[in-house]
Amino acid sequence: LLFQVEELAGVPMRRDADLPPAEDEFWSRPVSLKMNDATIRQILEVLLQKANLDYDVESDHIRLKKAD
Repeated sequence: LLFQVEELAGVPMRRDADLPPAEDEFWSRPVSLKMNDATIRQILEVLLQKANLDYDVESDHIRLKKAD
């Protein structure tokens, strides 16, 4: 789902070095969301919260990081 959000946002997402690599099962775990009339930001925040992650908006990408 995260990669679909990346596509919808039209902005690349990059992981911090301390997050699992792209091929890790962490990124392919099933996630269930039920939202109506949500913005991309709202979807991203709920999705990342479920994975105990956070993000920063950089000039040309969204940086994924561990939640504080």
